[in-house]
Amino acid sequence: MYEVSTRVCCASDACWLEERRKCVTGTDIPILFESYPEKWGVTTPEQLLEEKLIQGSFMPVKKTMWWGTEMEVPNMRAFSRLTGLSVDPDNSFYRRGVMGATTDGTVSTSNALPPLEPCWTDAFRDLAKELEELADKTGEPLGLLEMKNVSAFALKEWQKGPPRYYWEQVQGQLYVTGHAWAVLCGKIGSSDMVCHVIEVDSLFREVMLEKANEFWKEVERGSKG
Repeated sequence: MYEVSTRVCCASDACWLEERRKCVTGTDIPILFESYPEKWGVTTPEQLLEEKLIQGSFMPVKKTMWWGTEMEVPNMRAFSRLTGLSVDPDNSFYRRGVMGATTDGTVSTSNALPPLEPCWTDAFRDLAKELEELADKTGEPLGLLEMKNVSAFALKEWQKGPPRYYWEQVQGQLYVTGHAWAVLCGKIGSSDMVCHVIEVDSLFREVMLEKANEFWKEVERGSKG
């Protein structure tokens, strides 16, 4: 059992998908809360349980997963140029308790550089200031950076706030890694990027851990049966 946040492997390692099967991952959390749209495939705890038990030692790399990984670094570079904040890609898999999480990278408010100047970058300058204030408040200059490739049709949803299912995923990632805050960054279509700052929600975390532990007990019972 991983009592503290522990780096297990890199997402490019051959064992990564198998390690994901051995725990409740950040992307599993919205499934336990049944927050994902039905069209996304595995969306209920019952379906997730079946996947954990039946897949065996092999979990296929989905097309969306592959494209998401390929585009993370260029999108991070764009985020860095727009905000002036430094980023560090870190495609690692971490474990803590029955949970696990794959990170895209981190963002730091230390040694910030001037951002790009075009008028449409005002929102990114404001984001940089917000993160600097958050770093001062929490004493944590380093946070998670979670990147998403999103259809242009999702722009209105992202402008209203972080999609609930991604917010829940990030809450799981914050628990596993021990970070106090994260930036959820959506590359929307070909010409938009929308970012949301997410802090630890202690009340949600309590319910999340209860659900994750109960679910993993079911996995263990199923694997013994």
